Amino acid sequence: MVRKLSTRLTVVYGGLFGLALCLIGPLTYTAVRSYARESVQNEMSATAAVFDRLWKVKSDTLQTNAELLSRDFGFISAMATDDRSTVASAFANLRQRVNADTGLVLTSDGQLLAGDDTLAKGVEALLAESDTLDTQTGVVALGDGFYNVVAAPVLAPDLKGWIVFASRLDRKAMADLEALSAIPLHAMVSAGDAEEAAQTITANTPLPTLDTRHQVVLRLSYPVAKALDAYKPLLNLLLAIGVLSLMAVVAASLVLARHLTKPVTALIEATAALRDGRATQVQVKGEDEMAQLAATFNDMAVSIEERESDIRHLATHEIATGMPNSKAAEAYLSETSPAILICVGLQHYGHLRAVWGAGPAHAAMRALSHAVTTNLPEAFVARTGPDELLIVSQSEIDLNALLKDLNRRHEIGEQSLDLIARLGLYYPHTDVLPPTAAIERARIALDQARSGKQPFAVYSPETHADMADALRLTDELHSAITAGVLSVHYQPKYNYRTQTLSGLEALVRWNHPQRGMVSPQRFVTLAEEAGYIPDLTRHVLKTVLADQKTLCANGFDVDISVNYSGRLLSDDAFNAETLSMCQAHPGRICLEITETAVIEDPDTGLKAIDRFCAAGIEISIDDFGTGLSSLSYLKMIPAHELKIDRAFISEIEQGQRDALLVRSTIELAHSLGMKVTAEGVETPTSLAVLAAMGCDMAQGYGIARPMPLDALLAHLASFDARSLGEPKMELRAS
Repeated sequence: MVRKLSTRLTVVYGGLFGLALCLIGPLTYTAVRSYARESVQNEMSATAAVFDRLWKVKSDTLQTNAELLSRDFGFISAMATDDRSTVASAFANLRQRVNADTGLVLTSDGQLLAGDDTLAKGVEALLAESDTLDTQTGVVALGDGFYNVVAAPVLAPDLKGWIVFASRLDRKAMADLEALSAIPLHAMVSAGDAEEAAQTITANTPLPTLDTRHQVVLRLSYPVAKALDAYKPLLNLLLAIGVLSLMAVVAASLVLARHLTKPVTALIEATAALRDGRATQVQVKGEDEMAQLAATFNDMAVSIEERESDIRHLATHEIATGMPNSKAAEAYLSETSPAILICVGLQHYGHLRAVWGAGPAHAAMRALSHAVTTNLPEAFVARTGPDELLIVSQSEIDLNALLKDLNRRHEIGEQSLDLIARLGLYYPHTDVLPPTAAIERARIALDQARSGKQPFAVYSPETHADMADALRLTDELHSAITAGVLSVHYQPKYNYRTQTLSGLEALVRWNHPQRGMVSPQRFVTLAEEAGYIPDLTRHVLKTVLADQKTLCANGFDVDISVNYSGRLLSDDAFNAETLSMCQAHPGRICLEITETAVIEDPDTGLKAIDRFCAAGIEISIDDFGTGLSSLSYLKMIPAHELKIDRAFISEIEQGQRDALLVRSTIELAHSLGMKVTAEGVETPTSLAVLAAMGCDMAQGYGIARPMPLDALLAHLASFDARSLGEPKMELRAS
């Protein structure tokens, strides 16, 4: 491989010029060859035109004389009286006079009266096939070659015979034709239109023929090599010029390359010195580009130290605020042994940025940083995230004083804003952790403070382990949903009117292979947070619809309620899928939707509920009373059932206030056309009190615990309302 730039430039320039010659040479040869071919073809066209003219003149002469003889009265009489000597004499005199090579006289029935018997055999059939009585002319192919034939009919007035004159198209005739051309062409008459040979220039001129079934052409040919002979001196001259030019370009390139590489070599040496930290300057004379490059290099060498300083600063500081960043914090932690790390998180940073813009948002972070440095002048403060600050302190910190300085009104530009911050604390103690791990633990503590809505939280391994365990459980939950290992239990609902178990609530259960029974409150919450709730609800619905068929087959026609997450109400695609599943498997299905879920997105929730009601699916408002806008939304929801939360039911035996609220709720629901189910019924007394209040349905451990399908079938078959221990009490009409 060539390493020297001067040599490479020489090779490149010489190679490019040589490549250009290699391209131009074939193009020049092709152009000369094309011109030579075109010249020969033009000469062939001219020769063919001359031959065509001569052909026509000779044919016209033979035709005129043949027609004169065919109209001669004496000749016609001789043919009519079969006077062969007279016919032969007249024909011979005329043939000799017109200088025809051969000829003949035929009767109408094909008898030869005079002339060439060989020609007669070739012409007789063609004339017999002709359907015209006009004079005919054209080429005929006989065994010994081609003939130009003129045949004139003898009429008196009917056809008595034919007078035929013919000229041989032999080598002599072709030689006469070749002599007419300015170049030594080769002429011949042949049958068909043969393809042109690769090294031969050919021109084919069609000739008239008496036999229309076969084509006869005059073929003129000339070798390409002979056509190029006249241009060889020119081609040789061009080749010599190209070789000499290539040599000149290579020599000039070598000189130019050496001149250009001198300043480049000087720049290489100066760059090596700059790399080693030595000050250097490049001296290059002139005002060309190389001189400008040297001047630019000199300027760069002068200012490079300042640029490196700026780069180091930018690598460890934020551009927007000028505060130290995560890199600076990691570098600081690697050199110190702090007593405490505090991660400060600004609440509602995204809202602040969206409303006020990026400038005030960054200014808010600077205000928090200023409050920290005012309270803790010895602490190191860095911005480790858009809404996060990291405090590294060598001593203990008064958290109350720090929170007081942070959570107050701050002047930000021309605005005055109340800022709220939460703190995540990590005490390194004797832990030996990389800086990134220590910062991450402070962030975990901040996340704990935010999720718990506490002013601050301290990192603890136990809490971290719980978070990791929740993450593992979330992953295992997804696998369990996908594998379909979650089961559905059913809790019966007691109907006061019929004193039967006329309804069920479907409750999902998860029997973990290692953990045992996992709390539904825990894994359902994880499913909602991780986005698995559509898959979980789909699994429950499919199981419920299949189990309801089994219940009906065993004679139990009961309603089944399915919990429907409020997050699904805004998912139009899943709502459509739910409708399709319920309509494809008709059954008495009720969807339990928590009141708070509807309130979170009223428009979307109410539209979804309307679609379910229109499709014949009952709607139950679950956990009624826990929302903050119960009465304002109760009249807007076209529900069929209202479920009173267990928090109210558990106190109705002792608390007069709770009993009054439950009674009022029942009466309100009835006035709106809804039935009422009480959740959390544990005792016979609560069951009786609810009956007295006019409650429609009761659900809870006092009725039955949730159970799998096989146990449910047995329980429904053996149920007796007297087993509930319900005190005898007259039921109120609603």
